[in-house]
Amino acid sequence: LPPAAGAAEEVLRSATLHVPELVAAGVDVQACLAKRGFLLAPQAEAADASNLPDQQRAGSAAATGNGKHSSGNSSGGGVELFYDAVVVGSGAGGGVTAALLAAAGIRVLVLEKAGWVRRQDMSWLEGQAHAEMYEQAGFLTTDDGGINVLAGATLGGGTKINWTASLRTPEHVRREWAAAPHGLGALGPDSHAFSAALDAVCSRLGVAAGTRMSGPNARLLQGLQQLGVHGEELPRNCLSTRCSAYCNFGCRSGHKQSSDVTWLVDAVRLGAHVLTGVEAQRVLLGQAGSTEAGREAQAHPRSQQATGVLALSAARITPGAATASLQQLQLTVHAPLVVASCGSIHTPALLLRSGITAGGNVGRHLRLHPATGVIGFFEPTAEQTAAGQGAVEMYQVGWVAWCHCCAGACGTVVKLPVAFLTPYVGVSFETLCTNSELQSDVAGLCKCTCFMHRAMLHS
Repeated sequence: LPPAAGAAEEVLRSATLHVPELVAAGVDVQACLAKRGFLLAPQAEAADASNLPDQQRAGSAAATGNGKHSSGNSSGGGVELFYDAVVVGSGAGGGVTAALLAAAGIRVLVLEKAGWVRRQDMSWLEGQAHAEMYEQAGFLTTDDGGINVLAGATLGGGTKINWTASLRTPEHVRREWAAAPHGLGALGPDSHAFSAALDAVCSRLGVAAGTRMSGPNARLLQGLQQLGVHGEELPRNCLSTRCSAYCNFGCRSGHKQSSDVTWLVDAVRLGAHVLTGVEAQRVLLGQAGSTEAGREAQAHPRSQQATGVLALSAARITPGAATASLQQLQLTVHAPLVVASCGSIHTPALLLRSGITAGGNVGRHLRLHPATGVIGFFEPTAEQTAAGQGAVEMYQVGWVAWCHCCAGACGTVVKLPVAFLTPYVGVSFETLCTNSELQSDVAGLCKCTCFMHRAMLHS
């Protein structure tokens, strides 16, 4: 265990509260929040209003004591909080944003709709991990059932359960962004600022190559080399060269540099607070330039501006109650800066619930990253047989990518990693097979995988 991992978890714990637990226990949530230092009253003066964007600085009076709100009194049975910025989501986007805002002296509150699974609570059991850390327990699909959508639903978001492969934005993608009709030159291949931002993120996450190569990966790389196809190891945000291979069930060792052990910890060290089990219902909107400061700085072209977030704690059944009753608490977060960073599925949903459509573009341009599986059967090597590692090798991860450009200049890239084959992944692949003989082989492999999975856990 890295010495810093335990310390980082304690730092995050010091500023994180799980609201549904407090509600179910009948605790005075407002008193508990106050005791932990959460901002329940308008502040006398902004932490550093000069660091807010121009269009948001005008509305900062809502969070800095203009007399419009009572001092921390609950509203309609709920709780009010007052911050300079509220970040909805705690994953790859939300964690970085929270850390950078806090570093600028801005008072930040992070809202995460799911819970926080700490290392000591990780079972590495597939069913439990999916229930605790995946959106809809891993069973979210497209309407036609054609694609399973695996998304994180836990503090740390997708970074908590991904396979650690950490890829910089490819050059061909940056060229596409910079070209018409997008015209995003600030993100193009010639943008030194964007390249520096990628460098900073990779540095903070410890992205590097050098992972111990597993048997299946070594065989894949050998085959690519014999075919004359380019293959290379994928860089990973993991501090260990030997992977447990249970990355998608959470990292119990603390080596994976997910958002909850990096960026969120940085944010908390700089004064940010985190609430889990709290789902944003809608962004609160107010008339742009409604305050005196806003009228002076009427550079904002829109008629409305964000003033905060209305949220609800996750429903939870009261233990021991004679009649099951769902208990929820309403939270109103007043903040002139609202960051919607709750993933490509939930961010557009939040904006649409708030009446924010961006000319009808919100929710219209979702793109999924399709993946399918190919299974190869090989005789075990003499070394594997002698070491008794033939089965276990399946679970040892070391990433290899196969990159291939299509004919022409489309820049399409195909990546072939060796997958972590669990019963869930195996069954998902089995449903895609149409050949009955192959389906039978895959079904047998899935049963074998399930057996090995249980055996490894027990041992």
